[in-house]
Amino acid sequence: MSAASSVGRLATKLPNKRSASSPALVARLAAAKKPLTLRGNRSTVDIISPKLCDDVIDRMAPSLARHAGCDIVDVNPGVGLWSAKLHQHLKPRTHILVEPEQQLYLPFLQSLLDQPGSRYRNLPLPGVDRATFDCILADGLLPEQELLRAGDPRLSRPNDSLLFVANLAYYPVKRTQGFPSVPHLMIHRLLSAIRAQSWFHAYGQVRMLLWMTDGEKRMLLPRTVGDRRKYTMEAEISCDKVFEVVGADGGPGQNRREKEVEVQSAVRVLNSMRERGVVVPPSRKSQMLRDAEEAASKSASDANSLSAAVPKPRTQASEGRSWHAELEGLQRRFREGEFSRYQGPGKKKRGEARDLTAEYARLEVLQHLNKSQTSRAGKAERLVERSDALRALEEEALDDSLPPADLEDKRKKLASASSALAGEVRGLPKQVRDLAALIQDDRRAFQSQPPLLMWDRRTDEPLTVGEAEFAPRTELALVDIHPKALAPALGASSESASVYDYMVGSLFAQPKQSVVKGIANLAPGAAEALIPQVPALGDPKRGGSRKVEDLTVRLLTPEMLEGLVQAWQAWPFRLSKVEMITRMGSDIARFKEID
Repeated sequence: MSAASSVGRLATKLPNKRSASSPALVARLAAAKKPLTLRGNRSTVDIISPKLCDDVIDRMAPSLARHAGCDIVDVNPGVGLWSAKLHQHLKPRTHILVEPEQQLYLPFLQSLLDQPGSRYRNLPLPGVDRATFDCILADGLLPEQELLRAGDPRLSRPNDSLLFVANLAYYPVKRTQGFPSVPHLMIHRLLSAIRAQSWFHAYGQVRMLLWMTDGEKRMLLPRTVGDRRKYTMEAEISCDKVFEVVGADGGPGQNRREKEVEVQSAVRVLNSMRERGVVVPPSRKSQMLRDAEEAASKSASDANSLSAAVPKPRTQASEGRSWHAELEGLQRRFREGEFSRYQGPGKKKRGEARDLTAEYARLEVLQHLNKSQTSRAGKAERLVERSDALRALEEEALDDSLPPADLEDKRKKLASASSALAGEVRGLPKQVRDLAALIQDDRRAFQSQPPLLMWDRRTDEPLTVGEAEFAPRTELALVDIHPKALAPALGASSESASVYDYMVGSLFAQPKQSVVKGIANLAPGAAEALIPQVPALGDPKRGGSRKVEDLTVRLLTPEMLEGLVQAWQAWPFRLSKVEMITRMGSDIARFKEID
Protein backbone atom coordinates (compact mmCIF):
# COMPACT_ATOMS: atom_id res chain seq x y z
CA MET A 1 0.00 0.00 0.00
CA SER A 2 1.38 3.44 -0.92
CA ALA A 3 2.13 6.05 1.74
CA ALA A 4 -0.55 8.34 0.32
CA SER A 5 -3.24 5.66 0.53
CA SER A 6 -2.10 4.67 4.03
CA VAL A 7 -2.29 8.23 5.27
CA GLY A 8 -5.60 8.70 3.45
CA ARG A 9 -7.03 5.63 5.20
CA LEU A 10 -5.99 7.01 8.58
CA ALA A 11 -7.20 10.51 7.76
CA THR A 12 -10.70 9.38 6.92
CA LYS A 13 -10.94 8.10 10.49
CA LEU A 14 -10.01 11.51 11.92
CA PRO A 15 -12.78 12.70 14.28
CA ASN A 16 -13.59 16.24 15.27
CA LYS A 17 -10.39 17.11 17.09
CA ARG A 18 -12.12 19.38 19.55
CA SER A 19 -13.86 16.34 21.01
CA ALA A 20 -10.75 14.12 21.05
CA SER A 21 -10.12 13.83 24.77
CA SER A 22 -10.52 10.22 25.92
CA PRO A 23 -7.53 7.84 25.61
CA ALA A 24 -9.49 5.45 23.38
CA LEU A 25 -10.48 8.21 20.97
CA VAL A 26 -6.99 9.65 20.92
CA ALA A 27 -5.61 6.18 20.14
CA ARG A 28 -7.99 5.89 17.21
CA LEU A 29 -7.05 9.37 16.05
CA ALA A 30 -3.35 8.59 16.00
CA ALA A 31 -3.66 4.93 14.98
CA ALA A 32 -0.92 4.31 17.50
CA LYS A 33 -0.21 1.41 19.86
CA LYS A 34 -0.69 3.56 22.95
CA PRO A 35 -2.79 6.64 23.70
CA LEU A 36 -1.41 10.10 23.02
CA THR A 37 -2.09 13.24 24.99
CA LEU A 38 -3.31 16.06 22.75
CA ARG A 39 -1.52 19.22 23.81
CA GLY A 40 -0.87 22.60 22.29
CA ASN A 41 -2.92 24.21 19.53
CA ARG A 42 -5.43 21.64 18.27
CA SER A 43 -7.34 24.08 16.09
CA THR A 44 -5.69 23.33 12.72
CA VAL A 45 -8.16 22.09 10.10
CA ASP A 46 -7.05 18.92 8.29
CA ILE A 47 -7.63 17.85 4.68
CA ILE A 48 -9.03 14.32 4.89
CA SER A 49 -10.46 13.69 1.41
CA PRO A 50 -8.19 11.74 -0.99
CA LYS A 51 -10.63 12.54 -3.83
CA LEU A 52 -10.26 16.28 -3.19
CA CYS A 53 -6.47 16.00 -3.27
CA ASP A 54 -6.64 14.06 -6.55
CA ASP A 55 -9.01 16.59 -8.12
CA VAL A 56 -6.78 19.49 -7.05
CA ILE A 57 -3.64 17.91 -8.47
CA ASP A 58 -5.44 17.03 -11.72
CA ARG A 59 -6.53 20.67 -12.05
CA MET A 60 -3.05 22.02 -11.27
CA ALA A 61 -1.03 19.37 -13.13
CA PRO A 62 -0.04 21.58 -16.12
CA SER A 63 1.37 24.35 -13.92
CA LEU A 64 2.91 21.92 -11.40
CA ALA A 65 4.95 20.24 -14.13
CA ARG A 66 7.71 22.85 -13.90
CA HIS A 67 8.19 22.01 -10.21
CA ALA A 68 8.94 18.30 -10.77
CA GLY A 69 11.89 17.24 -8.63
CA CYS A 70 11.85 20.51 -6.66
CA ASP A 71 12.34 21.14 -2.94
CA ILE A 72 9.15 21.56 -0.87
CA VAL A 73 8.76 23.45 2.40
CA ASP A 74 5.47 22.17 3.83
CA VAL A 75 4.05 24.01 6.86
CA ASN A 76 1.38 22.39 9.07
CA PRO A 77 1.03 19.16 7.07
CA GLY A 78 -1.22 17.70 9.78
CA VAL A 79 -2.23 14.14 8.95
CA GLY A 80 -0.12 14.42 5.80
CA LEU A 81 -2.68 13.38 3.18
CA TRP A 82 -2.25 16.46 0.98
CA SER A 83 1.52 16.35 1.54
CA ALA A 84 1.72 12.70 0.46
CA LYS A 85 -0.40 13.27 -2.65
CA LEU A 86 1.68 16.29 -3.72
CA HIS A 87 4.91 14.39 -2.99
CA GLN A 88 3.71 11.46 -5.06
CA HIS A 89 3.02 13.77 -8.02
CA LEU A 90 6.14 15.97 -7.90
CA LYS A 91 8.68 13.45 -6.56
CA PRO A 92 10.70 16.21 -4.84
CA ARG A 93 14.36 15.87 -3.93
CA THR A 94 13.63 17.26 -0.43
CA HIS A 95 10.29 17.62 1.36
CA ILE A 96 10.52 19.44 4.72
CA LEU A 97 7.52 18.85 6.98
CA VAL A 98 7.29 21.81 9.38
CA GLU A 99 4.85 20.47 11.97
CA PRO A 100 4.70 22.04 15.45
CA GLU A 101 2.09 19.56 16.77
CA GLN A 102 4.36 16.53 16.97
CA GLN A 103 2.44 14.63 19.64
CA LEU A 104 -0.75 14.81 17.64
CA TYR A 105 0.51 14.32 14.10
CA LEU A 106 3.80 12.42 14.22
CA PRO A 107 1.99 9.03 14.18
CA PHE A 108 0.45 10.05 10.85
CA LEU A 109 3.66 11.47 9.39
CA GLN A 110 5.90 8.64 10.58
CA SER A 111 4.88 6.39 7.67
CA LEU A 112 6.13 9.09 5.29
CA LEU A 113 9.39 9.60 7.17
CA ASP A 114 10.03 5.84 7.34
CA GLN A 115 9.72 5.14 3.62
CA PRO A 116 12.82 3.52 2.07
CA GLY A 117 15.01 6.32 0.75
CA SER A 118 12.53 8.87 2.14
CA ARG A 119 12.97 12.44 0.94
CA TYR A 120 10.88 13.73 3.84
CA ARG A 121 12.50 15.69 6.68
CA ASN A 122 10.70 16.37 9.95
CA LEU A 123 11.08 19.85 11.47
CA PRO A 124 9.14 20.28 14.77
CA LEU A 125 9.01 24.08 14.75
CA PRO A 126 6.34 26.80 14.31
CA GLY A 127 5.35 27.35 10.70
CA VAL A 128 5.34 30.89 9.33
CA ASP A 129 7.99 32.22 11.67
CA ARG A 130 11.36 33.88 11.12
CA ALA A 131 13.13 31.48 13.51
CA THR A 132 11.92 28.47 11.49
CA PHE A 133 13.42 29.76 8.27
CA ASP A 134 16.63 30.69 10.08
CA CYS A 135 16.78 27.06 11.26
CA ILE A 136 16.28 25.75 7.71
CA LEU A 137 19.19 27.91 6.56
CA ALA A 138 21.47 27.14 9.52
CA ASP A 139 20.93 23.38 9.34
CA GLY A 140 21.44 23.22 5.58
CA LEU A 141 18.08 21.54 5.00
CA LEU A 142 17.95 22.95 1.46
CA PRO A 143 21.47 22.19 0.24
CA GLU A 144 20.59 22.58 -3.44
CA GLN A 145 19.28 26.13 -2.97
CA GLU A 146 21.58 29.14 -3.35
CA LEU A 147 21.03 32.06 -1.00
CA LEU A 148 21.15 35.16 -3.22
CA ARG A 149 22.74 38.44 -2.24
CA ALA A 150 20.89 41.75 -2.37
CA GLY A 151 20.88 43.14 -5.89
CA ASP A 152 21.18 39.75 -7.59
CA PRO A 153 18.83 39.84 -10.61
CA ARG A 154 17.74 36.25 -9.83
CA LEU A 155 15.86 37.60 -6.80
CA SER A 156 13.32 39.02 -9.26
CA ARG A 157 12.89 35.77 -11.20
CA PRO A 158 10.74 32.72 -10.42
CA ASN A 159 12.58 29.90 -8.64
CA ASP A 160 10.71 26.81 -9.79
CA SER A 161 13.10 24.51 -7.89
CA LEU A 162 11.43 25.48 -4.59
CA LEU A 163 7.75 25.29 -3.63
CA PHE A 164 6.19 26.60 -0.42
CA VAL A 165 3.05 24.85 0.84
CA ALA A 166 1.15 25.74 4.02
CA ASN A 167 -2.08 25.00 5.82
CA LEU A 168 -3.14 28.29 7.43
CA ALA A 169 -6.65 27.08 8.27
CA TYR A 170 -7.54 27.42 11.94
CA TYR A 171 -10.90 26.81 13.52
CA PRO A 172 -12.34 28.63 15.32
CA VAL A 173 -10.91 31.96 14.18
CA LYS A 174 -9.00 33.81 16.90
CA ARG A 175 -7.35 37.24 17.01
CA THR A 176 -3.60 37.26 17.53
CA GLN A 177 -0.95 39.99 17.93
CA GLY A 178 -3.35 42.70 16.81
CA PHE A 179 -4.42 40.84 13.65
CA PRO A 180 -7.98 39.57 13.04
CA SER A 181 -6.76 35.97 12.84
CA VAL A 182 -3.67 33.77 12.65
CA PRO A 183 -3.94 33.53 8.82
CA HIS A 184 -4.01 37.34 8.59
CA LEU A 185 -0.76 37.52 10.55
CA MET A 186 0.86 34.74 8.54
CA ILE A 187 -0.19 36.16 5.17
CA HIS A 188 1.05 39.59 6.23
CA ARG A 189 4.44 38.00 6.97
CA LEU A 190 4.51 36.07 3.69
CA LEU A 191 3.61 39.10 1.55
CA SER A 192 6.10 41.27 3.44
CA ALA A 193 8.77 38.63 2.77
CA ILE A 194 8.09 38.92 -0.98
CA ARG A 195 8.65 42.67 -0.88
CA ALA A 196 11.72 42.36 1.35
CA GLN A 197 13.10 39.42 -0.70
CA SER A 198 13.67 37.62 2.58
CA TRP A 199 12.93 34.20 4.10
CA PHE A 200 12.66 31.62 1.32
CA HIS A 201 12.19 34.42 -1.25
CA ALA A 202 15.92 35.06 -0.72
CA TYR A 203 16.33 32.09 -3.09
CA GLY A 204 14.26 33.85 -5.77
CA GLN A 205 10.53 34.22 -6.25
CA VAL A 206 8.85 31.16 -4.77
CA ARG A 207 5.36 29.99 -5.62
CA MET A 208 3.08 29.51 -2.60
CA LEU A 209 0.11 27.16 -2.19
CA LEU A 210 -1.91 28.18 0.85
CA TRP A 211 -4.90 26.41 2.42
CA MET A 212 -7.13 28.69 4.50
CA THR A 213 -10.70 28.82 5.74
CA ASP A 214 -12.99 29.95 2.96
CA GLY A 215 -13.85 33.23 4.65
CA GLU A 216 -10.18 34.21 4.88
CA LYS A 217 -9.52 34.05 1.14
CA ARG A 218 -11.22 37.39 0.50
CA MET A 219 -8.29 39.23 2.09
CA LEU A 220 -6.23 38.12 -0.93
CA LEU A 221 -8.88 37.52 -3.56
CA PRO A 222 -12.02 39.61 -2.98
CA ARG A 223 -14.94 39.21 -5.37
CA THR A 224 -16.11 42.79 -4.88
CA VAL A 225 -14.31 46.07 -4.26
CA GLY A 226 -16.33 46.25 -1.05
CA ASP A 227 -13.88 43.67 0.36
CA ARG A 228 -10.76 45.24 -1.13
CA ARG A 229 -8.46 46.07 1.76
CA LYS A 230 -4.81 46.57 2.62
CA TYR A 231 -3.95 42.87 2.19
CA THR A 232 -5.49 42.92 -1.30
CA MET A 233 -3.28 45.79 -2.36
CA GLU A 234 -0.23 44.07 -0.86
CA ALA A 235 -1.01 40.96 -2.93
CA GLU A 236 -1.56 42.98 -6.11
CA ILE A 237 1.73 44.88 -5.90
CA SER A 238 3.82 41.83 -4.97
CA CYS A 239 2.12 39.03 -6.95
CA ASP A 240 1.78 38.42 -10.67
CA LYS A 241 -1.16 36.03 -10.19
CA VAL A 242 -3.34 34.91 -7.32
CA PHE A 243 -5.74 32.08 -8.13
CA GLU A 244 -8.38 30.27 -6.10
CA VAL A 245 -7.95 26.60 -6.97
CA VAL A 246 -10.76 25.25 -4.77
CA GLY A 247 -13.24 26.86 -2.39
CA ALA A 248 -16.78 26.91 -1.08
CA ASP A 249 -19.67 27.44 -3.49
CA GLY A 250 -20.56 31.13 -3.34
CA GLY A 251 -18.54 34.18 -2.35
CA PRO A 252 -17.42 34.88 1.22
CA GLY A 253 -18.36 37.94 3.27
CA GLN A 254 -21.39 40.18 3.42
CA ASN A 255 -20.77 42.21 0.26
CA ARG A 256 -22.16 40.96 -3.04
CA ARG A 257 -21.84 42.18 -6.61
CA GLU A 258 -24.72 42.43 -9.03
CA LYS A 259 -25.70 39.09 -10.48
CA GLU A 260 -25.24 40.39 -14.02
CA VAL A 261 -21.61 41.37 -13.34
CA GLU A 262 -20.88 38.02 -11.66
CA VAL A 263 -22.26 36.02 -14.58
CA GLN A 264 -20.42 38.14 -17.15
CA SER A 265 -17.21 37.48 -15.26
CA ALA A 266 -17.96 33.74 -15.10
CA VAL A 267 -18.77 33.56 -18.82
CA ARG A 268 -15.43 35.12 -19.68
CA VAL A 269 -13.78 32.36 -17.68
CA LEU A 270 -16.06 29.69 -19.17
CA ASN A 271 -15.06 30.70 -22.69
CA SER A 272 -11.37 30.60 -21.74
CA MET A 273 -11.75 27.14 -20.19
CA ARG A 274 -13.55 25.80 -23.26
CA GLU A 275 -10.83 27.14 -25.55
CA ARG A 276 -8.17 25.32 -23.49
CA GLY A 277 -10.21 22.14 -23.04
CA VAL A 278 -10.48 22.50 -19.24
CA VAL A 279 -13.34 20.41 -17.86
CA VAL A 280 -14.81 20.74 -14.36
CA PRO A 281 -16.15 17.52 -12.80
CA PRO A 282 -19.93 17.86 -12.28
CA SER A 283 -19.54 17.35 -8.52
CA ARG A 284 -17.08 20.26 -8.38
CA LYS A 285 -19.09 22.82 -10.40
CA SER A 286 -20.07 26.03 -8.62
CA GLN A 287 -23.54 27.49 -8.98
CA MET A 288 -22.00 30.51 -10.71
CA LEU A 289 -20.43 28.26 -13.33
CA ARG A 290 -23.78 26.58 -13.91
CA ASP A 291 -25.41 30.02 -14.25
CA ALA A 292 -22.73 31.02 -16.76
CA GLU A 293 -23.29 27.86 -18.80
CA GLU A 294 -27.02 28.56 -18.85
CA ALA A 295 -26.56 32.21 -19.78
CA ALA A 296 -24.04 31.34 -22.50
CA SER A 297 -26.44 28.84 -24.01
CA LYS A 298 -29.15 31.52 -24.26
CA SER A 299 -27.01 34.24 -25.79
CA ALA A 300 -23.87 34.83 -27.80
CA SER A 301 -20.66 33.63 -26.16
CA ASP A 302 -19.46 37.23 -25.85
CA ALA A 303 -19.87 38.20 -22.19
CA ASN A 304 -20.95 41.73 -23.14
CA SER A 305 -24.15 40.45 -24.79
CA LEU A 306 -25.53 38.69 -21.74
CA SER A 307 -27.91 41.37 -20.45
CA ALA A 308 -31.00 39.67 -21.81
CA ALA A 309 -29.99 36.31 -20.36
CA VAL A 310 -29.23 37.49 -16.83
CA PRO A 311 -31.81 38.81 -14.33
CA LYS A 312 -31.47 42.47 -13.47
CA PRO A 313 -29.69 43.38 -10.21
CA ARG A 314 -32.75 44.59 -8.31
CA THR A 315 -34.39 41.17 -8.66
CA GLN A 316 -31.31 39.57 -7.08
CA ALA A 317 -31.15 41.55 -3.84
CA SER A 318 -30.96 38.52 -1.58
CA GLU A 319 -29.35 35.96 -3.87
CA GLY A 320 -26.16 34.54 -2.47
CA ARG A 321 -27.00 35.48 1.10
CA SER A 322 -26.75 32.75 3.69
CA TRP A 323 -30.49 32.94 4.38
CA HIS A 324 -31.66 33.00 0.76
CA ALA A 325 -31.85 29.22 0.37
CA GLU A 326 -33.59 29.01 3.74
CA LEU A 327 -36.26 31.49 2.59
CA GLU A 328 -36.91 29.59 -0.62
CA GLY A 329 -37.14 26.33 1.30
CA LEU A 330 -39.64 27.70 3.82
CA GLN A 331 -41.77 29.22 1.04
CA ARG A 332 -41.86 25.89 -0.78
CA ARG A 333 -42.71 23.92 2.38
CA PHE A 334 -45.54 26.33 3.29
CA ARG A 335 -47.02 26.08 -0.20
CA GLU A 336 -46.91 22.29 0.05
CA GLY A 337 -48.61 22.34 3.43
CA GLU A 338 -45.71 20.97 5.48
CA PHE A 339 -46.42 23.49 8.23
CA SER A 340 -49.27 25.85 9.06
CA ARG A 341 -49.39 29.48 10.05
CA TYR A 342 -50.71 28.98 13.58
CA GLN A 343 -50.02 26.46 16.29
CA GLY A 344 -52.73 24.04 17.37
CA PRO A 345 -55.14 21.75 15.50
CA GLY A 346 -57.79 22.92 13.08
CA LYS A 347 -58.41 26.27 11.48
CA LYS A 348 -57.97 29.39 13.60
CA LYS A 349 -61.29 31.00 14.51
CA ARG A 350 -61.89 34.72 14.34
CA GLY A 351 -60.78 36.42 17.55
CA GLU A 352 -59.00 33.31 18.80
CA ALA A 353 -55.50 33.93 20.17
CA ARG A 354 -52.94 31.58 18.75
CA ASP A 355 -49.18 31.78 18.44
CA LEU A 356 -47.46 31.46 15.11
CA THR A 357 -45.60 28.23 14.41
CA ALA A 358 -41.82 28.54 14.66
CA GLU A 359 -41.45 27.89 10.92
CA TYR A 360 -43.98 30.55 9.93
CA ALA A 361 -42.46 33.10 12.33
CA ARG A 362 -39.09 32.52 10.72
CA LEU A 363 -40.66 32.79 7.26
CA GLU A 364 -42.13 36.19 8.14
CA VAL A 365 -38.75 37.46 9.36
CA LEU A 366 -37.00 36.38 6.17
CA GLN A 367 -39.75 37.74 3.92
CA HIS A 368 -39.49 41.12 5.65
CA LEU A 369 -35.70 41.05 5.28
CA ASN A 370 -35.98 40.15 1.60
CA LYS A 371 -38.54 42.91 0.98
CA SER A 372 -36.41 45.57 2.67
CA GLN A 373 -33.27 44.53 0.80
CA THR A 374 -35.11 44.42 -2.53
CA SER A 375 -36.48 47.91 -1.88
CA ARG A 376 -33.04 49.18 -0.92
CA ALA A 377 -31.50 47.62 -4.03
CA GLY A 378 -34.14 49.24 -6.25
CA LYS A 379 -33.49 52.69 -4.78
CA ALA A 380 -29.75 52.22 -5.12
CA GLU A 381 -30.11 51.13 -8.75
CA ARG A 382 -32.16 54.23 -9.58
CA LEU A 383 -29.52 56.39 -7.89
CA VAL A 384 -26.80 54.70 -9.95
CA GLU A 385 -28.75 55.33 -13.16
CA ARG A 386 -29.13 59.02 -12.27
CA SER A 387 -25.42 59.27 -11.42
CA ASP A 388 -24.41 57.60 -14.68
CA ALA A 389 -26.60 60.02 -16.63
CA LEU A 390 -24.99 62.93 -14.79
CA ARG A 391 -21.49 61.69 -15.65
CA ALA A 392 -22.46 61.44 -19.31
CA LEU A 393 -23.68 65.05 -19.13
CA GLU A 394 -20.37 66.06 -17.52
CA GLU A 395 -18.47 64.54 -20.44
CA GLU A 396 -20.60 66.51 -22.89
CA ALA A 397 -20.09 69.73 -20.90
CA LEU A 398 -16.31 69.26 -21.16
CA ASP A 399 -16.39 68.93 -24.97
CA ASP A 400 -14.75 72.16 -26.16
CA SER A 401 -15.47 71.26 -29.78
CA LEU A 402 -19.17 72.19 -29.32
CA PRO A 403 -20.41 75.64 -30.37
CA PRO A 404 -20.26 78.12 -27.45
CA ALA A 405 -24.07 78.35 -27.23
CA ASP A 406 -24.47 74.55 -27.07
CA LEU A 407 -21.66 74.26 -24.53
CA GLU A 408 -23.30 76.86 -22.31
CA ASP A 409 -26.63 75.05 -22.57
CA LYS A 410 -24.94 71.75 -21.57
CA ARG A 411 -23.34 73.40 -18.56
CA LYS A 412 -26.64 74.87 -17.39
CA LYS A 413 -28.28 71.45 -17.66
CA LEU A 414 -25.36 69.95 -15.77
CA ALA A 415 -25.67 72.47 -12.94
CA SER A 416 -29.42 71.86 -12.69
CA ALA A 417 -29.04 68.06 -12.77
CA SER A 418 -26.23 68.16 -10.21
CA SER A 419 -28.30 70.23 -7.81
CA ALA A 420 -31.33 67.95 -8.20
CA LEU A 421 -29.29 64.79 -7.66
CA ALA A 422 -27.53 66.24 -4.62
CA GLY A 423 -30.91 67.02 -3.06
CA GLU A 424 -32.16 63.51 -3.79
CA VAL A 425 -29.04 61.91 -2.32
CA ARG A 426 -29.36 63.89 0.91
CA GLY A 427 -32.83 62.44 1.42
CA LEU A 428 -31.76 58.82 1.05
CA PRO A 429 -30.71 56.52 3.92
CA LYS A 430 -26.99 55.90 4.33
CA GLN A 431 -27.43 52.21 3.50
CA VAL A 432 -28.88 53.10 0.09
CA ARG A 433 -26.10 55.60 -0.63
CA ASP A 434 -23.45 53.06 0.35
CA LEU A 435 -25.02 50.35 -1.80
CA ALA A 436 -25.21 52.68 -4.81
CA ALA A 437 -21.54 53.61 -4.35
CA LEU A 438 -20.60 49.92 -4.17
CA ILE A 439 -22.54 49.13 -7.36
CA GLN A 440 -20.78 51.97 -9.19
CA ASP A 441 -17.34 51.01 -7.93
CA ASP A 442 -17.88 47.33 -8.80
CA ARG A 443 -18.96 48.21 -12.32
CA ARG A 444 -15.99 50.51 -12.83
CA ALA A 445 -13.59 47.86 -11.49
CA PHE A 446 -15.03 45.16 -13.76
CA GLN A 447 -15.03 47.36 -16.87
CA SER A 448 -11.39 48.40 -16.40
CA GLN A 449 -8.84 46.90 -18.79
CA PRO A 450 -7.53 44.73 -17.30
CA PRO A 451 -10.18 44.28 -14.60
CA LEU A 452 -9.12 45.73 -11.26
CA LEU A 453 -9.87 42.62 -9.19
CA MET A 454 -7.59 39.60 -9.54
CA TRP A 455 -10.74 37.50 -9.18
CA ASP A 456 -11.94 38.82 -12.56
CA ARG A 457 -8.57 37.94 -14.11
CA ARG A 458 -8.83 34.25 -13.23
CA THR A 459 -8.42 31.71 -16.01
CA ASP A 460 -10.40 28.87 -14.40
CA GLU A 461 -13.44 28.62 -12.16
CA PRO A 462 -12.50 27.20 -8.74
CA LEU A 463 -13.53 23.67 -7.89
CA THR A 464 -16.04 23.47 -5.06
CA VAL A 465 -15.46 21.66 -1.77
CA GLY A 466 -17.68 20.16 0.90
CA GLU A 467 -17.50 20.36 4.69
CA ALA A 468 -17.06 16.57 5.01
CA GLU A 469 -13.69 16.82 3.23
CA PHE A 470 -12.12 18.52 6.24
CA ALA A 471 -11.84 17.92 9.97
CA PRO A 472 -13.32 19.60 11.88
CA ARG A 473 -16.12 20.00 9.36
CA THR A 474 -15.77 23.33 7.59
CA GLU A 475 -14.92 24.60 4.10
CA LEU A 476 -11.40 25.51 3.06
CA ALA A 477 -9.97 27.27 0.02
CA LEU A 478 -6.63 26.66 -1.69
CA VAL A 479 -5.01 29.85 -2.97
CA ASP A 480 -2.18 29.71 -5.53
CA ILE A 481 0.20 32.69 -5.28
CA HIS A 482 2.83 33.62 -7.90
CA PRO A 483 5.18 36.46 -6.80
CA LYS A 484 6.49 39.02 -9.26
CA ALA A 485 9.27 41.58 -9.51
CA LEU A 486 8.36 44.71 -7.60
CA ALA A 487 8.15 48.14 -9.19
CA PRO A 488 11.29 50.14 -8.28
CA ALA A 489 9.30 52.60 -6.15
CA LEU A 490 7.86 49.73 -4.10
CA GLY A 491 11.10 47.80 -3.76
CA ALA A 492 12.86 46.33 -0.78
CA SER A 493 14.63 49.50 0.43
CA SER A 494 13.88 50.61 3.97
CA GLU A 495 12.59 54.03 2.86
CA SER A 496 10.28 52.62 0.17
CA ALA A 497 8.91 50.01 2.56
CA SER A 498 8.20 52.63 5.22
CA VAL A 499 6.40 54.94 2.79
CA TYR A 500 4.41 52.06 1.34
CA ASP A 501 3.35 50.79 4.78
CA TYR A 502 2.29 54.25 5.89
CA MET A 503 0.45 55.11 2.70
CA VAL A 504 -1.45 51.84 2.30
CA GLY A 505 -2.21 51.57 6.01
CA SER A 506 -3.54 55.13 6.18
CA LEU A 507 -5.53 55.12 2.93
CA PHE A 508 -7.15 51.71 3.39
CA ALA A 509 -8.16 52.46 6.96
CA GLN A 510 -11.24 53.98 5.24
CA PRO A 511 -11.48 52.34 1.80
CA LYS A 512 -14.84 53.95 0.97
CA GLN A 513 -13.52 57.50 1.29
CA SER A 514 -12.57 59.66 -1.67
CA VAL A 515 -8.97 59.36 -2.84
CA VAL A 516 -8.66 63.13 -2.50
CA LYS A 517 -9.74 63.03 1.13
CA GLY A 518 -7.54 60.04 1.88
CA ILE A 519 -4.43 61.64 0.37
CA ALA A 520 -5.18 64.94 2.14
CA ASN A 521 -5.12 63.06 5.45
CA LEU A 522 -1.59 61.74 4.80
CA ALA A 523 -0.03 65.11 5.59
CA PRO A 524 -0.88 68.83 5.34
CA GLY A 525 -0.80 69.83 1.68
CA ALA A 526 -0.40 66.25 0.43
CA ALA A 527 -3.44 66.27 -1.89
CA GLU A 528 -2.39 69.48 -3.64
CA ALA A 529 1.21 68.27 -4.02
CA LEU A 530 0.79 64.61 -4.92
CA ILE A 531 -2.37 64.26 -7.05
CA PRO A 532 -1.08 66.35 -10.02
CA GLN A 533 2.03 64.13 -10.08
CA VAL A 534 0.00 60.92 -10.63
CA PRO A 535 -1.71 61.17 -14.07
CA ALA A 536 -3.35 57.74 -13.71
CA LEU A 537 -5.71 59.12 -11.04
CA GLY A 538 -7.45 61.28 -13.66
CA ASP A 539 -7.25 58.84 -16.59
CA PRO A 540 -10.38 56.64 -17.05
CA LYS A 541 -8.42 54.33 -19.37
CA ARG A 542 -6.07 53.52 -16.47
CA GLY A 543 -8.77 53.05 -13.86
CA GLY A 544 -8.99 56.71 -12.82
CA SER A 545 -11.70 59.35 -13.15
CA ARG A 546 -11.82 62.78 -14.76
CA LYS A 547 -13.24 63.94 -11.43
CA VAL A 548 -10.69 62.52 -9.01
CA GLU A 549 -13.11 63.37 -6.18
CA ASP A 550 -15.37 60.56 -7.46
CA LEU A 551 -12.58 57.97 -7.17
CA THR A 552 -12.63 55.99 -3.92
CA VAL A 553 -9.60 54.52 -2.17
CA ARG A 554 -10.80 50.97 -2.87
CA LEU A 555 -10.39 51.68 -6.62
CA LEU A 556 -6.70 52.57 -6.37
CA THR A 557 -4.56 50.51 -8.74
CA PRO A 558 -0.96 49.37 -8.08
CA GLU A 559 0.14 51.87 -10.75
CA MET A 560 -1.54 54.70 -8.84
CA LEU A 561 0.03 53.59 -5.56
CA GLU A 562 3.47 53.42 -7.18
CA GLY A 563 2.97 56.95 -8.51
CA LEU A 564 1.91 58.22 -5.09
CA VAL A 565 4.93 56.65 -3.39
CA GLN A 566 7.28 58.20 -5.98
CA ALA A 567 5.61 61.60 -5.66
CA TRP A 568 5.80 61.39 -1.87
CA GLN A 569 9.53 60.61 -1.89
CA ALA A 570 10.16 63.57 -4.20
CA TRP A 571 8.03 65.94 -2.09
CA PRO A 572 10.25 68.19 0.06
CA PHE A 573 7.57 68.54 2.76
CA ARG A 574 6.93 64.84 3.28
CA LEU A 575 6.76 63.43 6.80
CA SER A 576 9.80 61.83 8.35
CA LYS A 577 9.81 58.12 9.18
CA VAL A 578 9.25 58.83 12.86
CA GLU A 579 6.31 61.13 12.02
CA MET A 580 4.76 58.43 9.81
CA ILE A 581 5.08 55.86 12.59
CA THR A 582 3.56 58.28 15.10
CA ARG A 583 0.59 59.00 12.82
CA MET A 584 -0.03 55.31 12.32
CA GLY A 585 -0.15 54.82 16.07
CA SER A 586 2.32 51.95 15.85
CA ASP A 587 5.95 51.42 16.76
CA ILE A 588 9.22 51.13 14.94
CA ALA A 589 9.09 47.33 15.19
CA ARG A 590 6.23 47.30 12.68
CA PHE A 591 8.61 48.53 9.99
CA LYS A 592 11.32 46.05 11.01
CA GLU A 593 9.23 42.88 11.26
CA ILE A 594 10.59 41.55 7.96
CA ASP A 595 14.28 42.28 7.44
